[in-house]
Amino acid sequence: MDFETVNPIAKFLVNTLGNFAEFERAIINERTREGYEAAKAAGVICNRPKLPVNKSKALDLILTKGLSAGAAGKVLGISTGTMKGRLNEWGYYYQNGEWVKRSVEE
Repeated sequence: MDFETVNPIAKFLVNTLGNFAEFERAIINERTREGYEAAKAAGVICNRPKLPVNKSKALDLILTKGLSAGAAGKVLGISTGTMKGRLNEWGYYYQNGEWVKRSVEE
């Protein structure tokens, strides 16, 4: 089925339908955000739980044995991103090819 948008009435109808669709999507986003915030305020966990990572083994692999975060993640069975995220949580940052512990002054 062809839909002609040559005349002004057809253009108006197409634009009106598009505006309604955009408005409906904005309402859905707003309700979703409000529901998420209400659940979070009620103490409901709204995200995936974190994978358990053996901190001592991870730090041993990276700091002592010199493995990269990706290689250590493979040994521990987690992704590179998860490994890097945990190192950041534990107070480490990557500088000049190695993971360094953040000092308190920073």
